Amino acid sequence: MKVLLIQPRHKGEFGMGGLICVEPLGLECIAAMLEEEHALKLMDFFDFGDLAKAISSFAPDLCAISCSF
Repeated sequence: MKVLLIQPRHKGEFGMGGLICVEPLGLECIAAMLEEEHALKLMDFFDFGDLAKAISSFAPDLCAISCSF
């Protein structure tokens, strides 16, 4: 199974998002548990990349989106 793990970034002007940036540790833990059995790709959209392009190029069976912000 192909699994795409996505860490979105907040584009708003409020909060500490513009000052603090941390690794997506939750998604990295999930990836570590799944990597032996599944094809994985972790997308950290720190630079607001193109999500549609990432999905179409990898063609995942499952997408997981972190909402821990």
